[in-house]
Amino acid sequence: MTMVPLSRADLHIHSNHSDGTASVAAILARAAAAGLQTIAITDHDTISGALAARRLAREFGVEVVV
Repeated sequence: MTMVPLSRADLHIHSNHSDGTASVAAILARAAAAGLQTIAITDHDTISGALAARRLAREFGVEVVV
């Protein structure tokens, strides 16, 4: 049996675009430092944080789900 490596992901993060306290760049930096490969920014009533994260994602080596 071949083992498939698992991805590390956090698919529920709020940024300062709604009720979170961290900036999008800070979230991406922390995600990269924690070894996360994929994140989703799930702010309330807006996708502006997720879109900003998608624009910055390559710099941090993290995939962003919008």
